[in-house]
Amino acid sequence: MESQPGDMIPGLPDDLALNCLVRISHGYHGLLKCVSKKWEAAIKSNDYLCLKEKEGLGGNWLIALSPSEHTFNCVAYDPDADRWHPIPPVPTTQRRLSFGHSCVSACKRCFIIGGAYTKSTFGLPVPSSEVLMFDPFKMNWSRVSNMTRGRNFFACAAVLDKIYVAGGSDISHETGEGLASASAEVYDPLENRWDELPPMPVPLIGCFGVSHSGQFHVLGRIGPDGGEVDTYFRFNPADHRWHAGNDFEELPSSSHLYPSATHGVYAVDDKRAIQYPENGLRNWQTIGVIPDVALPNHDQLLTPFNYAFVSYKKYLFLMGGSVLKFDGRYRCSFIPKLRTARFCDTTQLPLEWRDARPLPPAYAGPTECFTLEE
Repeated sequence: MESQPGDMIPGLPDDLALNCLVRISHGYHGLLKCVSKKWEAAIKSNDYLCLKEKEGLGGNWLIALSPSEHTFNCVAYDPDADRWHPIPPVPTTQRRLSFGHSCVSACKRCFIIGGAYTKSTFGLPVPSSEVLMFDPFKMNWSRVSNMTRGRNFFACAAVLDKIYVAGGSDISHETGEGLASASAEVYDPLENRWDELPPMPVPLIGCFGVSHSGQFHVLGRIGPDGGEVDTYFRFNPADHRWHAGNDFEELPSSSHLYPSATHGVYAVDDKRAIQYPENGLRNWQTIGVIPDVALPNHDQLLTPFNYAFVSYKKYLFLMGGSVLKFDGRYRCSFIPKLRTARFCDTTQLPLEWRDARPLPPAYAGPTECFTLEE
């Protein structure tokens, strides 16, 4: 086939050329737009977006959220291209965002669910039922159906393309105060609908959810005064019932858990040891540690905190965070914000951390991050 003047790709019909372009990682869009005006127009076209959605080519994303006074600012990392690019900030109807929300991916979309907000600077946090969805094909956030009740610090996980939530704090209609909840519900992104599930055997707060073997696993505390994770249940969609479990017995109670889209869960204990269960959710093994941070013109390694720890395929990523730095000249401490992004390959032990492209300056500091995998 002879090339025609103005062919998007010489020797190919434009429809086939467009099929080729939609398969290129979104991190290269800036470069692709520089190739020609025709490529730039194609990438900005509705046909391009529709074809990506039809083929399910949303791309691989690590979405970092940086809190501000009224919202979360967002930036997306393309691990295949090692590039960052901004995405629209998270909209919210609340006056101030606070804490206790969950981030999860399902059906090639990302969701921020629940959490707490305050109506004034010194107001008490109120659990939210709001659910926000990010569409990587349209590159926008939208509000979808709310949960049936407000929740914060609740368990959440995507199981078989549905989103399950349980426990956390609820609101007493009599007193207006937060209460530990046993309630659970499930969201179907295709139907945009929440359905009630059977309640857990006991109310749980401070919950964490894991998707494993097609079931929804929940860890939490029985009451507001229970200082450690001490209760574990799993919900089986096949029989629509809750079951008691003990798979997390070997995990130190001080560990912080991090869900993984492909590996179930990782844990980091108070000594920054990274642990992974080698047999289902049992037999926790230490595979490495969170590395210290070196700052320019500072001769000591520093311990990071408030960083994002996220799993992507066989890799672990650390994004942003802060450190406590002591200045001997003025005998005072201050907290520098970090732009560092590092990753390691979990198939190569011991873990060796390498640098990725740093966060953009505006997103330095405390960060949370979650993945959307194609």
